[in-house]
Amino acid sequence: MRAPIIGLWFADKPDFRETFIRTSTAITHRDPRAVEAALIIAEAAACAGSTIRDSEEILTRLEKIIISEEMKIRFANLREHLASRQSVGVYADSFSRKTGFVSGFAPDTAAVAIYAWLLHRGDFTATIEAVVRAGGDTDTVAFVAGAISGAEAGIDGLNSSWLAILTDWPLSVCYMKNISETGTGNFPRWPLLLVRNIVFLAIVLTHGFRRLFPPY
Repeated sequence: MRAPIIGLWFADKPDFRETFIRTSTAITHRDPRAVEAALIIAEAAACAGSTIRDSEEILTRLEKIIISEEMKIRFANLREHLASRQSVGVYADSFSRKTGFVSGFAPDTAAVAIYAWLLHRGDFTATIEAVVRAGGDTDTVAFVAGAISGAEAGIDGLNSSWLAILTDWPLSVCYMKNISETGTGNFPRWPLLLVRNIVFLAIVLTHGFRRLFPPY
């Protein structure tokens, strides 16, 4: 999930991008397929933030990074399904172990997120909604797809009704706009940060325990 941000930040510095992606991924993952997926996602974000509009050129750049057999299969399917404009769910089911469920396996996340972006290019809302309808690990996949699509759409292309209800104090829309414009931001310090994190933890745990009971 860090990959799109790194990819966009170092969009014009491929060597830096690769170094930071490998280092960042190693913090939480050891599987080389996770590194491969992160590099592909970062490259996609870099393309999204550039002037490249040809999807074929983007796919060619992404395929140069592919090493694993898992990703080769997913990208072969991606090209086939993209050509026939199949839904994100249908594409995901073409390699998923469980119908209607996109796993958190790095190659799955990267492939489905990139497919959703390319299928719905220029439509941020449709990209996110398509990923959510595909099921499974929707928060991770939607974040990656949304980050790539959002990088291309810009703030004017985001869903204004979603932005209006964004609640993650102090990360308001105004706060983040200020950071993007000035490059600086004052995050709340102790004890406000502790209070914020306790509230956030309570929300996360509530959602987690809720999922243990029907309706699932």
